[in-house]
Amino acid sequence: MASSSGRVFTLARRCYSAVASSLPTSSTPQTLYLTHVKWVTGKGQIEKYFSRYGTIRSIDMFFDPQTGLHRGFASLTFDRADSAAKALQQRPHVIDGDKVDLQLYIPLHSKTKIFTTKTDRRQKQVKEPA
Repeated sequence: MASSSGRVFTLARRCYSAVASSLPTSSTPQTLYLTHVKWVTGKGQIEKYFSRYGTIRSIDMFFDPQTGLHRGFASLTFDRADSAAKALQQRPHVIDGDKVDLQLYIPLHSKTKIFTTKTDRRQKQVKEPA
C-alpha cells in the first residue's frame, strides 16, 4: 500500500511539473477565454474594458453562422502574461450590465501526431519538428 501511494505522489509531481513548465513567463502573450458575454457586446467594449490591465494583442469573438450574432464567448490575448494575471485576480468583471467570467487558457501541445495512410492502414507516430 505504501509503495502505491508513493507512485501516485510521484506521478502527481510529474504532472504538476509538466503543467508548470508550460505556463508562460511574464513577457509572453497570454490568452483568456471570456464566457457569458452579452450578444450586444462587441470587440470595442471588450477592448475598452480590459485595456486597463495591459496591452491587448487580439480579441476573437465566435459567431453563430445562422443568426450572425456572437455565441456568448470570446478569446482575449494580452501581450504579457502578467496583464492576464491582473485581469484574473480582479474579479468580477461587468460589461454591458452582465457579469463576464474569465478562464485561463493553457495550451496542451503534443509533439506526436497519429495518422493513417491509404496504403498502410497501421497507425504511425511521427514527431513534428519543434
